[in-house]
Amino acid sequence: MNETQNTIGNWADKNFNTTIEMQCAKLREEVTEFEAEIEANNLDKAAEELADVVVVAFGLAFLMGFSLLKAVNQKMIINRARKWNKVGKVFRHVD
Repeated sequence: MNETQNTIGNWADKNFNTTIEMQCAKLREEVTEFEAEIEANNLDKAAEELADVVVVAFGLAFLMGFSLLKAVNQKMIINRARKWNKVGKVFRHVD
């Protein structure tokens, strides 16, 4: 089965019946777990945790009533038009 935002959102709604606030908390938890696996250099587990981040993000977008893929596409149009500078260990856009 190829998952979509709707299949993931429907699954999450059926199994968890969460609120936006609960999904936000779960998203933060999943990001923390991903970061821990990266710090431990456990890339296979990090991939699994990053997948959890995406699954929760899809569920959250479904719950909020918007298409995450559409929002990503729109945001990439903005990002591609920006200038970027490295600041420390991260890249930041120049306003």
